[in-house]
Amino acid sequence: MSVLKNKTVTIFGGSGFIGRNLVAALVREGAIVRIATRHKSSCYHLRAGALVGQVVPILVDYSSLASLRKVTHGADFVVNTIGILTEKRKGQFTDVHCKVAEKIAKACKKEKVEHFIHFSALGADQDSKSHYLQSKGEGEAAVLKAFPKSVIMRPSIVFGEGDGFFTRFARLSRMSPVVPVIGGGNTQFQPVYVGDVVEACLSTFINHDFAKDIFHGRIIECAGPEVYSFKELLQYIQKQIGKKTALFPLSFRLAKLQAWFLEKLPGKVLTVDQVRM
Repeated sequence: MSVLKNKTVTIFGGSGFIGRNLVAALVREGAIVRIATRHKSSCYHLRAGALVGQVVPILVDYSSLASLRKVTHGADFVVNTIGILTEKRKGQFTDVHCKVAEKIAKACKKEKVEHFIHFSALGADQDSKSHYLQSKGEGEAAVLKAFPKSVIMRPSIVFGEGDGFFTRFARLSRMSPVVPVIGGGNTQFQPVYVGDVVEACLSTFINHDFAKDIFHGRIIECAGPEVYSFKELLQYIQKQIGKKTALFPLSFRLAKLQAWFLEKLPGKVLTVDQVRM
């Protein structure tokens, strides 16, 4: 029998890429999963394979500490997987990655939650030139200040069905006659499978009662076993989708110029901030 059976886990961002994979894994472990959401209908599909009442979407108002406390009350574990890759408006990175994360951490502290995991990103740094990574770094600091016992998970680029990185460049390969190889394609990446990230998260739950002090305030970086250049990843993506689009070396300066135009299009295939990152 799993040690997670009948444990209550509250997940923020449960309908997102990492969140939905975590929900599915928790269901298999027999946990009771609360999904904090602004739209219950976006979470109904996550009930597939679950017992009646095992997956419970709960409406939450992220501007209200009382609402956040209500959804975290009585939870054995709380996980925040909320994150965005692009901004729809200026300052949205800060609002989502820092302010909301801080409020969730405060709610966990008030409700005396024993184990809170906050998902950040590999490379998170308050001094980063990338607004995304800068907001992630600020979010980490705010979370640890509000709830020092929090565990910070920093995944590298996460791949799996419906991911943000590989899907994005697959779409670019299909729609464009050439794909820009930013910075000559030499930037190094260490992609990690979403299933491995979920397992890392579950392991902190499973082992928490045996080694609480090991996890409190810990930053855990999650990366895969292999390192690839950006160019190698683009070649791999094209091989998988069966479309060989010309790769065009592009300096960072010109890449920012191209991204400035692309981020104006629906879907924001590539943004200036992503080039910086």
